[in-house]
Amino acid sequence: MRSVEAGRIPLSVATEIAAGHDQEVSRALSEAYEKGNLRGRHLTAARRIITQCIAKRRREGKTQRDHKRLTGEALVREYKEKIREQKALIAKAERTKERLILLTSTVRTLLVDENFTTLLKAEGLQKMPAELAARIS
Repeated sequence: MRSVEAGRIPLSVATEIAAGHDQEVSRALSEAYEKGNLRGRHLTAARRIITQCIAKRRREGKTQRDHKRLTGEALVREYKEKIREQKALIAKAERTKERLILLTSTVRTLLVDENFTTLLKAEGLQKMPAELAARIS
């Protein structure tokens, strides 16, 4: 690579960039690195994300002509969008976990109450989902 010879990119980074099989991705990663938009582990993560996106498009039968030319800026935008999606997914998982803990605690408290268990028996609702029963035990 000319960037390595010119001293703009360290050899280790160039090796990481060249690890993919797509020249357009390698060129976009190189451009993003030289502009300072992606460094270190972010560069590796961006390469993995964009490679997955390209593979998905190919599986869906979409050609590269269906999309704009991949640039360093586009790669950084795609990377940041994926990071935002992952953070939103993590936040959603945390909220779900908190709700599950609250539900489990509430059911545990209710099952200790003899009046509540009698009511459940009267209504024929003694059984509960196996996952919930396992969490309560």
